[in-house]
Amino acid sequence: MGSIVGVVIGSVASLIKKKPFVLTALKGGVNGAAVGVVMGPIMTEGMLQAKKATPQSVWDRCYRLRYNTGQVRTDRFATFCGLTGATVMGMMGSGPLRGAVVGIVSGTLAAGVIGNALSVPSKPKPQPAAPAADAAAPAQPPAPQKK
Repeated sequence: MGSIVGVVIGSVASLIKKKPFVLTALKGGVNGAAVGVVMGPIMTEGMLQAKKATPQSVWDRCYRLRYNTGQVRTDRFATFCGLTGATVMGMMGSGPLRGAVVGIVSGTLAAGVIGNALSVPSKPKPQPAAPAADAAAPAQPPAPQKK
């Protein structure tokens, strides 16, 4: 989350200061990731205390996240793209940290776009028309037949 916020802030800063867009966005992403590493646990603990979370509620939340297909997809995309970005940028000599930031941000955003595309409901299928029933007479079960 910190790297995404950092990339957004870095992008806005590059437009305001008229500096190179890609370098400023990357620097913002790296700085945002560093802030996120420090602030993430602090903010999590603060929220747990503010909500008076019990160990059972924390376990329940972790369980629900683990079996949420959208969250699992996002985590997998971010991990795979982050590792791929770090490997490629490391091989190119630009530093694996920058590649990891670009990979994590792009993987998270791609998972969000794909998740939204998959969750778009399709057009409802037309239902067959029900036979017209006599409104005045209540529905009666069929009479038993004699042999």
